[in-house]
Amino acid sequence: MAENNKVVLGILSACSPQYVFVGKGKKVLSSLEISYSNGGNKTLPAAASCLEKAKITVQDVDFFLALSGPGSLTGIRTGLSPIRAWGYALNKPVMTLPTCDVMTHGMIRPVVAIVPSRTNEYWVQTFTDNMSEVPMIVDVNSLNTYDIKGYTWVSCKELSPTNASFVLSSPKPLQALELSMETQAQSWMRALPKYLFEMEA
Repeated sequence: MAENNKVVLGILSACSPQYVFVGKGKKVLSSLEISYSNGGNKTLPAAASCLEKAKITVQDVDFFLALSGPGSLTGIRTGLSPIRAWGYALNKPVMTLPTCDVMTHGMIRPVVAIVPSRTNEYWVQTFTDNMSEVPMIVDVNSLNTYDIKGYTWVSCKELSPTNASFVLSSPKPLQALELSMETQAQSWMRALPKYLFEMEA
């Protein structure tokens, strides 16, 4: 099989932190993190910087990539607008990927992705070995009793740092998935971390 050496310019701006990157095949050639505040004003300069670091021109890019959501509507537009413009101007393919799929790529399943929506509301999507649910909005209170295909939420008493996704916290039969809360958003800081346990039949 021929090696994939296609060059991609990606803007991952649906949620914080935002990233711009240039990749070739399976290798990231350059990347920059963009602060969420005024991210739209920093996207194009960040893309130019990434291309310069990778020693690639925008004409050398084979396709463009952005996140399709869920996430911040402004953030999604910040990513989609430039890649659509580049794709149209250069007659190159444009690709979008769902935010939750990207967050959980390569993680041991079952895993749950959570993306902030509005104050005290979150997009939640569950991934198991053979299926994934459609993302849905839930508020922070309903996480305590929300049932997800044989799994149930249990609230934790202490606040702990997190990366805005669930990760496996122990390999026990009842798999605990801990939500960490390392973000600037006040709505996250008001929420307690949650644990997801497999329900017994």
